[in-house]
This record gives sequence, C-alpha cells and structure tokens, in this order.
Amino acid sequence: MMSLAEQERAVLDEHEPRWVRLGYRVIRHPRGTDVPEFLGRFQPDALAIGPQPNLVVEVIRKGARNADEKVRRLKALLGDRKDWRLEVLYSGEVAEGLRSSSPEDIHDVLRASRRLTEKEPRAAFLLAWAVLEAVVRRLAPQDAQFPQSAGRLVELLASGGYITPTEADRLRYAVALRNRLAHGDLSVRLAPAETRTVLEIAEGLLHQMQEDP
Repeated sequence: MMSLAEQERAVLDEHEPRWVRLGYRVIRHPRGTDVPEFLGRFQPDALAIGPQPNLVVEVIRKGARNADEKVRRLKALLGDRKDWRLEVLYSGEVAEGLRSSSPEDIHDVLRASRRLTEKEPRAAFLLAWAVLEAVVRRLAPQDAQFPQSAGRLVELLASGGYITPTEADRLRYAVALRNRLAHGDLSVRLAPAETRTVLEIAEGLLHQMQEDP
C-alpha cells in the first residue's frame, strides 16, 4: 500500500510533464522565497511558474475529512488574483482517459446545440462546452486525454496559440457563466450570443484541424 507521500509523488509525476510542455517550471515542496508572499505560512505541494497564471498545486487525498476546508482556505488566500490559479489534484483515484470523439459526432452535437440555442439556452450552452472539450481532446490529445475544467480548456488553447487573445478573453468570461450553471446556479440567464461564442470558436478549431495536412 502506497504511503501518502508516495501517492502525492505519483500524482505530481503524472501531471508534471503536461505542465512542462506548457512552459512551466515546476517546484515541488517550495520553501522560503520560492513561496509567494500572499500564501503566508502555507506551504503548497508544488508551484508551477511560467505562462500566467502561475499555478499553486495542492494534492489532496480523496475522502480526506479536511479536504474541503483546505481548498476553501487556499481559494481565500488566492482571492481574485489573476496571476495565480489554484490547481487541486486528488490522490487515491485513478483518472481514466477519455476517447476522442469523431469529427462527425462533434458536428452532430454542435448542430444540436445550435438548434437548442433559442428554446433551451442553458442546455445549449452546456452542450457547447462539451463540444469545445471534444475538439480540444482531438487537437491536443496528450494534454486533454483526461477530463478538463472549463478554465483549463481555455488556458490550453491560449497557451498553445490555438486561439487569439480576444477569443481567450471571451471564453474566460463564458467560463464563469458555465461554472455557475453547471454547479447548480439556475438563476443564470444566457443570451444566444454567449452560446454562439463557444460554438464558433469550437467550429473554427475543428475546421482548422480538418484543413491541416
């Protein structure tokens, strides 16, 4: 049976290659001046320094009683900072890779989302994000083979140069709406244009892939 330290190391070993590919320098168990001042005495499991936002990485054992409290504390320390982002990884669970969807399946769901845009805007919006993740999984299979947060999808696209800075900003705004809706805030009201933003970017990336030799 793996010790907690071994589980943590295994999780970091799994994710570090992805961060390095994205241009980050990973510092495990940072101490002293390596730890940002805003974290105070908190010592994170790792930092990833590079393309902003930098990452504060914390590995949490699945099912740990203090897990939620630790995440809340870290989020409070980061506040509204734009130059740093919290990345929580869980040990004790095996992440399963997802298969890539075919272009035909992606187009089918894309069309379904468009049809729903006027009548069921919230359902259409969530489908649009599913389409975008499916496209990113085909575009960058090494980085997106496992389930990704909406924010991570945007950063993968932006750091890889797949979308323009303007498109990235539009998606970041949409991420906040998507997260509120996906986590049960049913008061979210969506305009059709917000769904079209996600779909148009996803469709453009899909066409770009199909045109590339």
